[in-house]
Amino acid sequence: MQEQQFDQVAEALALADVLGEPAELHGQLCGLACIMGVEAAGPAWVMDLLADSAVGESGLELARDRLATSASTTLESMQSGDMSLKLGLPGDDAPLAERAEALAHWCQGFLHGLGISASQDRYAEAESTAEIVSDFSEISRAAFEPGDDESHEESEAAYAELVEYVRVSAQLAFEELRALREHTGDGEPH
Repeated sequence: MQEQQFDQVAEALALADVLGEPAELHGQLCGLACIMGVEAAGPAWVMDLLADSAVGESGLELARDRLATSASTTLESMQSGDMSLKLGLPGDDAPLAERAEALAHWCQGFLHGLGISASQDRYAEAESTAEIVSDFSEISRAAFEPGDDESHEESEAAYAELVEYVRVSAQLAFEELRALREHTGDGEPH
């Protein structure tokens, strides 16, 4: 499923002739959902991604539909509360270094979606989210360097554990920031 999200975003970007890292943009969608709620995040994300596209209307409409479908699937899983969120990352057949780099991009996109550059004050009451922001910031700067003493299996296991941590953390941030969205009038109705 996470590979499907990655591929849908990549195909839509290619259709619209828009440059971007699919994993990063999927992370951005999830970060936006934490702040804006699911009703507003999807349309805002699609509009932002396609704002500078110069392709014809038919290509733009197809890209818009694919992005909206990907956004809908992602946002429904976030809102469900059953921890079913899948990160938009390359599949297991991609080299580990490529998947690790995509995970770093995903975290960077998530932080961008949260609006980290604007103000971190909004997370003062959300202790878990503040910790997640710090962790994702570290992950977004990390570089994959396989250790000489680590086996391929150990590297794969470490990557899988990190993906699971990011996935659960993004869902937790969404849940923790629900009160903020409702208090400020953003996001879902009460």
